[in-house]
Amino acid sequence: MKNRKINIVITVISIFFLVATVVLMSLVVKSYKLNEDSTTAFTATVSDVVITDTGTIDIYTKEHKSYLLITTNISNNIEIDNIASLKNGQQIFFRVENAQAELMDQKNVAFVSIASLSTDTDNLFSLTEYNEYMRISSYPPRIIGGMVIVASSTVLLIEFCLLIIRPRTKSPNQGDTSARRRNITRCSQCPEKLFKDIIKKKINIKRGISALIDFHISCILSSIIVFAVTLGKIEVFYISLTTYFISFFLLLMFKDILFKGASIGKRILRIKVEKTDGSKFTVSDAFKRTLTLILAPMEVPLLVGQNQRIGDIWAKTTVTENRPK
Repeated sequence: MKNRKINIVITVISIFFLVATVVLMSLVVKSYKLNEDSTTAFTATVSDVVITDTGTIDIYTKEHKSYLLITTNISNNIEIDNIASLKNGQQIFFRVENAQAELMDQKNVAFVSIASLSTDTDNLFSLTEYNEYMRISSYPPRIIGGMVIVASSTVLLIEFCLLIIRPRTKSPNQGDTSARRRNITRCSQCPEKLFKDIIKKKINIKRGISALIDFHISCILSSIIVFAVTLGKIEVFYISLTTYFISFFLLLMFKDILFKGASIGKRILRIKVEKTDGSKFTVSDAFKRTLTLILAPMEVPLLVGQNQRIGDIWAKTTVTENRPK
């Protein structure tokens, strides 16, 4: 009973983090997809320009109570001297996101963030440049958010797998033949019980679930490696992308080697990789099995037919039940 309560708490927390992160990620993506329809154009007269110690730029105007804020995501990518050279009484043109434009000049709204800025003679930064700067600066939170999503979904998947493979407790009426027959009759009509039996009998389904678990774990570890290699400078896009795919491939390749033929996902589902001839499973075999994952859609029919995908045939391996000794 205690373990059941713990599992429920873990599941609820994972669902909360998953939903909250998805909502926050959608807001982050929305922040760098502004256009003329989602913003409002304004014209104002400059009264003062303040460059703060944190790198933000505050522009005060004669027409509005709320000052105009240029965040560090933008100020770090533009010529600050051009902003600082704005003179008292100079006319400027700027755009504000519609939601902020509605709140502008209200009593409790001290500032609004602007998405573009120009004068009669200069285009200090455009809406397109704003979106690009915001997209680049959003890489760290997007990757962290992705890691949280992957971690939460992995926990939910593991909880589901543990629920499926958890052994049944003996019924107190096990000695009663008539009661046992009634239970068997009810269970035979219960889809959930049937699904559990299928999961236990079909090793290919176990392979699929274990592959999903290992995939999620590899995604999390690869993201951590990217941060360590690039020191958080995710704007170095190609370095990040290359590092991610190399680390992801290596993690997939070594996941079974490091745990004697049974990766974390396979251990949970109680299956393992073995050589068909009984010899030792080597790095070369793992490389062959991992390299052929690019042919995954073509491998499904083989799994259904003979429990060996192309990588297994090439490496002369198969996946078997890993029953406790």
